[in-house]
Amino acid sequence: MTNLIIRQSTPGSGRLEGTIGGFTLILTAVAAVAMVWTRLEASVDHPTLEAIFRAIDENSAMYNWHGTARLWFGGLLLASSYFIGPALVQARAIGLQSSRIFLTLAGIAMIVSGILTILLPSLIVFD
Repeated sequence: MTNLIIRQSTPGSGRLEGTIGGFTLILTAVAAVAMVWTRLEASVDHPTLEAIFRAIDENSAMYNWHGTARLWFGGLLLASSYFIGPALVQARAIGLQSSRIFLTLAGIAMIVSGILTILLPSLIVFD
């Protein structure tokens, strides 16, 4: 299948880039599932802020995995944004260009969030 796509695509056609962009969006969905699962495992709803911090402290490894999944999610959003660009240009989909901007902004925000999530367990200190 991939060989067929590569043979039919001409330089600058955007077909190969669109395929790679679609594949990275599928991987992004997988990373989203990992984010939700690790977040729920790390600290399910707790009644107080102190209880949430204690849950994060007790499950810091799982919380770090959650942050790593967020980093992957953000990186895949940026990769998707990069690869769907040529496909959108070839499709002359002017309205869809905004989706590329939003993917980029969401990717950057998710990477920053992932870094902060990884750092959070090390900042919580109980006596």
